[in-house]
Amino acid sequence: MPQRIQRKRKRGWRKPPNTVIVDRTTGFGNPFRISDAIETGHEDPRGACFAHYVAWLDGDQSYRDVYTVGRRTFDRRWVRANLYRLRGKNVCCSCGLDEVCHADEIMRQANGGAA
Repeated sequence: MPQRIQRKRKRGWRKPPNTVIVDRTTGFGNPFRISDAIETGHEDPRGACFAHYVAWLDGDQSYRDVYTVGRRTFDRRWVRANLYRLRGKNVCCSCGLDEVCHADEIMRQANGGAA
């Protein structure tokens, strides 16, 4: 059963086998930033970013298809077209395992709704 792995940024950490990184260093990253949610006054910034990501990925037309964060571009059409690459694999993001994370939604959708 696929699971979410927390990416560690410390010396010696290695990505486990059968694991795909889905943080903002990849096209699977979440373009909705916690800092922006804090700035706009959300009571639960992390939850707001997760909710925005789910709506965006599901094709909610109130969101653009493409967002740019820094030098990275995130395109929901690309994400949806490439979910098959994550089927049956662990996903890895830097969010804590006790925190809500877009990787949970990616994993759920990549595996046909069951995460």
